[in-house]
Amino acid sequence: MYSVAIIGGGFSGLCAAVQLGKKLGSNVIILEGNKRVGKKILSTGNGQGNITNVEVNEGFYHGDVNFAKNALHKYSNQNLLNFFDELGLITDVKDNKVYPASFTAGAILDVLRFKLEDLGVVIKTEAYVKKITKEKAFCIECSDGSKTFAQKVICAFGGNSGAGFMTDGKSYSLLTNLGHKLTKLNPSLVQIKTEKEKLKGLKGIKQEAKVSLYDDKRYVKSFEGDILFTDYGVSGNSIFSLSAYLSEVKNPILKIEFLPTISAETLIDKLTKKCDGNSDWERVLISVLPTRLIYAVTRNCNLLHTDIAKKNSIYNLVYSIKGFTLKVEGTAGFESSQVTNGGIDTAEICVDTMQSKILGGLYVVGEALNVDGDCGGYNLQWAFTSAMIASEAILNEEN
Repeated sequence: MYSVAIIGGGFSGLCAAVQLGKKLGSNVIILEGNKRVGKKILSTGNGQGNITNVEVNEGFYHGDVNFAKNALHKYSNQNLLNFFDELGLITDVKDNKVYPASFTAGAILDVLRFKLEDLGVVIKTEAYVKKITKEKAFCIECSDGSKTFAQKVICAFGGNSGAGFMTDGKSYSLLTNLGHKLTKLNPSLVQIKTEKEKLKGLKGIKQEAKVSLYDDKRYVKSFEGDILFTDYGVSGNSIFSLSAYLSEVKNPILKIEFLPTISAETLIDKLTKKCDGNSDWERVLISVLPTRLIYAVTRNCNLLHTDIAKKNSIYNLVYSIKGFTLKVEGTAGFESSQVTNGGIDTAEICVDTMQSKILGGLYVVGEALNVDGDCGGYNLQWAFTSAMIASEAILNEEN
């Protein structure tokens, strides 16, 4: 019998295993459904491994924000940096995001794996857990019929995003079958589907822009970064970031501000000077936007790019450039999302220990809980924070 069984060998599960393994060693086992642990870690930060951020607070989180706030006070981004410094991971900062100095996500997984080997923690892969029961101890049954017994269990099985990582949402039943509630689930950090009429001819265009989310006319949030136009809507870093807020909005509308570093007043002045009475809108705007975007923004204010540019139309045109709106029709779904918004109801979890209030000895951490973060390291930070709290609670009981 093991002291602790960890269900899930992702970032949260591996961090918990390292912390527990320092004292419990081979009395800790990780049960991972994939052929190897840490598969999803390799895709974080576009493969560069954005592990945390310079600034981390509850304002970057969704779901049960107060739960996240209390937990982050116990284990902050500095605690994460100290933890990985002890493992030998050298980090660097780029755009206020923390990465391995190699800017390779594999470095994060490697230092975790090497430490687990040194500590003697047992890792069992291709062990997809189907059922948890408890009498005197926990019995964990896998799909191959094998059983693992442990005094305590940490559920670090992830969410419902990215079926290729075996995080297909089925593992929630491990806890709902034990009496836990599941909140509504939504895909987050995902491409957004929009109305298509305004997107004609834009597929494949990538442009720096400021993108704002509105709930009808109410402003919600803005991000600045690249936006990629697709045949179904929009993608890109700014879109992924905004998608985390969609679950909070009833009538979502995207407002795209092209040329965010140039004010509307300046743009009006410069375009007015280019209206010589002979040039069409394409010629006036050719140094301002890509050709196909020129077609879209002129069409958006009932002009043609072949129309002669007139000064009395410049205000409406600049408004189209600075306020190109798209009605949101949905997202690309869980399979395309990086993170799940929603999860096991945190009202049934003790924030000081991550232990279930329903069943003693059962702990829930990471994305499995009703907490998710913005794009850019916040979700790995949450995985670490919750894993450390659970590990600390278990080790305190061992003393």
